[in-house]
Formats: sequence, structure tokens, C-alpha cells
Amino acid sequence: MEEITSEDEIAELEPEKVIVSVFILSGYDRSAINWLKDTWEQIHEDTGSNWVLVAPVKTREVGSAREIDIRLSDRIRKMYGIAPAKTPCLVFDNFIDEEHQNVLSLTGDDGLLKSMMLSMKRRIDEELEALGDIPRTDRWRQDVTRKLFDAGKWTRDERALLMATKKAFSVVPTAAKFLVGKYF
Repeated sequence: MEEITSEDEIAELEPEKVIVSVFILSGYDRSAINWLKDTWEQIHEDTGSNWVLVAPVKTREVGSAREIDIRLSDRIRKMYGIAPAKTPCLVFDNFIDEEHQNVLSLTGDDGLLKSMMLSMKRRIDEELEALGDIPRTDRWRQDVTRKLFDAGKWTRDERALLMATKKAFSVVPTAAKFLVGKYF
């Protein structure tokens, strides 16, 4: 899991061709904030380098306690077009503005959240194994994210946590991506 101190750090992950998820929290989401702080190391260990989860923090000072930056989280929430009532959540950004971004609600109990995180990790690992030695692409990220949110693969309780938002965090217009061949 990565700490971010500005919105721009999300865009810096686009060229890496990894699954990118952004924690969105408000000051009202105390239990989710505590859950995130309590599970930070485990999430970091479980997700590895192919699924990058980012959380807005006030500072990255070594030895300091992680303090979630609610103002930064709110700016990111607005950028994605997520209603305040939809937090806490995790946005899976595929960096394609024309597509809805998939959102995992973090309103479930600890057991359900653990189950969802581990299931998503397993599914991402399966997609990477199927890819083999072929390099990851923007299309790969888009397809994997779409598959993660295929409602047919989840229980009813898990499906209740799945949503979508209208915007992506992209600094390069999609037309330019097609021109330089990033989708192929």
C-alpha cells in the first residue's frame, strides 16, 4: 500500500500498468479509518506490486503515525464524482475517462471486508498467471478491473459493496492514448 500526499501521485501510477485502487474516506468514517490503519501492513503485504492501493495521508515522515488526510480524500472524492454518502470506499481506477470506475464500498464488517480483499487479490493473481510473460497494458488493467466487478462471481452480501463512479483520474486525454498506441 502506498501513501499519497497529493492527487497528482495517482496519475503517476498510470504508466505502471498495475491495478490501482484509491481509498476514499471522510471524517465521519472513523471505523473505516481505524480499520485501514489497523490492517495497513497486512494489506501492503497481501497486495504486492501488481495491485497498488493508495491512501491519502498528511505526511510521509518516517516513524510518524499514519494520519489520513481527510481534505485530500475529499478532493479526490469530488474528482471521481462520488457522493459524500458513498464513503468509505475504494475506487479501482483504470485511467479511462469514458468509462465508469469501479468502486468497492468499505461499509461491511471486518469479516466481509477481509473476504473481499482476499478474493480480489486472488483474482488479480489468477489474471497475472494467465497473462504469463506477456507485458501488461492499459487494456489488461481495464479488463481485469471489469472482471473483478463481475457481479456473477460474488455472494449477495459481497455484491452489495460493488458500485461505479463516472470519472477516471487521467492526465492524458484518451484520444492521445489511441494515437500513441497505448491501448494496443
